Amino acid sequence: MQPRILLHSSYILSRLSKELTAAMAGLAIIQVIFLSMMAPRMAIRVTLYPQPGYVAYPQPPQTMLTPVLGITSFLYAILTIAIGAQMGLELERGDSALYLSHPISRLSYVASWIIASILIPSLMFFFSLIIPILILEPYLLLGVGGGEITLILLQVSTSGSIVLLTAALFKKRSLALAVGIFEYLIAPILLTLIAAITSSITQTTPSARDMLWMAVLHPYNYYLMFGYSGANWVEAAVVNIPVFSAFVAFLLAYTRRSFEVK
Repeated sequence: MQPRILLHSSYILSRLSKELTAAMAGLAIIQVIFLSMMAPRMAIRVTLYPQPGYVAYPQPPQTMLTPVLGITSFLYAILTIAIGAQMGLELERGDSALYLSHPISRLSYVASWIIASILIPSLMFFFSLIIPILILEPYLLLGVGGGEITLILLQVSTSGSIVLLTAALFKKRSLALAVGIFEYLIAPILLTLIAAITSSITQTTPSARDMLWMAVLHPYNYYLMFGYSGANWVEAAVVNIPVFSAFVAFLLAYTRRSFEVK
């Protein structure tokens, strides 16, 4: 990776250091509060062995962390969308022309925003989840499905790439922010309503395979809704990854060939 990309990424993060620090602290505090509340609820099973005495051990907390993941993934998504929209503000005000007047290419400029708005928040989300668990109750790691976290990262990264692409195309922070919020929050509700109305009209109950199209942009939402009816997280990821990759590839291709600044 070019040093210029890392240098500009670190500059972006330094300007947003207060917001990032507050977000990291907020995520960690929420994790600690929820984990502390859940610890007493862990089921204890007692097994009698031939020798005198009892051995007590907790059962795997299968879906205990779903509420935690739901809240923290929402904050993680808002952080990603907000940082990505900042690129639109730079383009709108013309600040980007100053950076590009120095020896930094258009491609490096956008790549640094990908790192700052998608990669760094993803790492923050991951470590804010894992570190409190390791400190409070390492056994809860058994309840953290790798597939579930993967789908969260993919879904939020897809939203982040859409925000960056909107910012690059239209050079408006407000539009990029609106598109990101609509895609992440409003679109899933509308799609669910459409699916429910269609199901009601046809008098059929859609299977997980029938609704796999939801995983194109929202793999985690799809997995949450249809996990109990056979939804597979691998299938959801396979459906989403090409779409996410296409958004990033189009963003980089547009940046290299047609990207202009004021």
